[in-house]
Amino acid sequence: MVILDCETYDSAICSISDAYGLTRESVEKSLKSIDLDAEYEKGIVYNSCDNHLKYIFELEFGRVKSSIGKVYWFHLTRTPRTSNFKEGVLPLGQALERIWDALSELLESPDKKEKISIMRNNGVRAFQFNLKAPSSLHHGPYAMLVREAAFNSKKIRNHDKWKTLSNDPSFLDRYRGFKSNCTSLENEYFKNNDAIEMYFH
Repeated sequence: MVILDCETYDSAICSISDAYGLTRESVEKSLKSIDLDAEYEKGIVYNSCDNHLKYIFELEFGRVKSSIGKVYWFHLTRTPRTSNFKEGVLPLGQALERIWDALSELLESPDKKEKISIMRNNGVRAFQFNLKAPSSLHHGPYAMLVREAAFNSKKIRNHDKWKTLSNDPSFLDRYRGFKSNCTSLENEYFKNNDAIEMYFH
């Protein structure tokens, strides 16, 4: 049984090697030889890049040999330094009241604390908040399969999950007292071999 672990380049290559029963060298050599741009220029490709990469790879090596037993997901969180994740990473609906409390604690100005209290009680005029807060469908928790994607958002043109929205220096000083974690939690429910496609993402 294979563990899908994309925390580092090495762990991702080892996961592919284990799943396909191949040496690390053969996996790296094959993946480095594939030019996806050239593949798409050859003609019409109906797959996404990751699925097409898997398709090309499996033309050479065949299908997965070992089933996936565990998947490591990386959760991007901003939490007080005292957090120990004893309860795991909670969905938004279970964490929202704690988030409001933490925001209030970060602010020193009574006026700003009052504004936070009003927003907490009366709602926020923000599309994303109003989309996610009332709907458990959008509560997550969300995670990334490839840990480094969390720290290279500009490079891969992904949303910057770490960006701070406040320009208040006193708020930022206290905010920096929070730790930015990329916590790994095991997911043992992802058992089917289609998960192998995520390796190639």
